[in-house]
Amino acid sequence: MKIAVICTLFFSKQFHGISYQHEKNLLDIYIKCVEVLFKSGKKYFLPNHEVEFLLITNHDFIELNHLDYVKLIKVDYDIHNNWHGYLMKLLGIEFVPKEYDYIFSLDVDQIFVNEVVDDDVLSHDFVVMKHWSNPTYSSILSEVTNFIDIDFNGEEEFWVLGNFFGGKSKKMYELFEKSNKIHNDLFNKKIMEHCNFYSMYPEEMFVGKYVNENNVNYKYLTGSLGFDEGEEAKRSLFLGDFEHLWRKYVQNDNDETIFQNITNVKLIHQTKINMDAFKIFSKYYI
Repeated sequence: MKIAVICTLFFSKQFHGISYQHEKNLLDIYIKCVEVLFKSGKKYFLPNHEVEFLLITNHDFIELNHLDYVKLIKVDYDIHNNWHGYLMKLLGIEFVPKEYDYIFSLDVDQIFVNEVVDDDVLSHDFVVMKHWSNPTYSSILSEVTNFIDIDFNGEEEFWVLGNFFGGKSKKMYELFEKSNKIHNDLFNKKIMEHCNFYSMYPEEMFVGKYVNENNVNYKYLTGSLGFDEGEEAKRSLFLGDFEHLWRKYVQNDNDETIFQNITNVKLIHQTKINMDAFKIFSKYYI
């Protein structure tokens, strides 16, 4: 069985028009994040399986030669804005070679801190992250778009996060095809003259729409912002948020001991919020 973990870094042509130093700073942050993610993934993500790590990008100057287990896929694909860039976590599946049994798509600003096992992500055809606050799908949909319809009872299903999703490759390619059709239908219409994009959080919207409308055998993974204290510390969760740890770190006079021995989450999100604190944190896990 062969498994792909993919990350995407896509930029609009306007990105290349900003100052050289600003562009370089942003790229440096993203590359440092993705390096840590892939290093931690190699250590913790399904270590008993054949896992390959792919970075898909449209930027000419990204190189990861020092990580010989990472495949760098460069494509010619322009995007409209940040929302379009977020959607590439899903649309980027188009560029994944047809050789994998499972594909998982992740944000770059994350780190694995405990072992992810078969039961976590291989027990169902698909896995999605349940949103932190567990809102219904329909309640969020009405806030982020006026252009997308759903064909299921959104009051009974939860909104999902877009930072981790995936499953059997057949399902991931199907997700891409269905979502890409809607994207192409909407992207070139006149609505683009009146708004920057047809939806905020488009990857979250499309993933939730796909798994529910197509009766996919999927599993919710759970997370918490305050995962390391109170009742959440007693629960087994998949996802935590680095901003919470960073704020504790700052407020506790840079006491880095709070970064050690995290046991109740497997993946931590939003590592780019403070790169100095993240550098200290990551040394405990990679």
